[in-house]
Amino acid sequence: MFFFGWGQVNEMTSKTYTCQYLSPNLILVTWHTYPTEDDERHFLSEHRQQLGTAQEPLYYISDLRQGRIITVATLVRMSELTQHPNYGGGTAFSSDPISKIMVSSFRRMSLDATTKTAMFESLEEALGFLESLKAGITDGIDWNAVVSGPG
Repeated sequence: MFFFGWGQVNEMTSKTYTCQYLSPNLILVTWHTYPTEDDERHFLSEHRQQLGTAQEPLYYISDLRQGRIITVATLVRMSELTQHPNYGGGTAFSSDPISKIMVSSFRRMSLDATTKTAMFESLEEALGFLESLKAGITDGIDWNAVVSGPG
């Protein structure tokens, strides 16, 4: 299920990941499994669309506990999107060693990615990083309701 804009819901058949607008400028990306190349292309397309239609900078938090992008070419394209004027920043959380390696690779590909993105083991640490980028961005969100399982 995808949320294209605050409150509007659209369905995707893949179920590989979900994008959920938690506020007009904060998007939760939850990976449910490892994506196929088609899933990665679709994700990049959605990511570009989100940034292209945003009225203010967007911030992302990615739950990488069950899946993640592992294709280097896709990570390169994602790192290029950190230079978009509507990219405010992003964070991810997972204790998975592969996730840490992939996010580290992503961050090395772009100067903007090294200053606007970070990976953490817990949801709480990731939320703290988002707050350092934009104070108040995580306020008023019931994180227990939107993130299932241990953070």
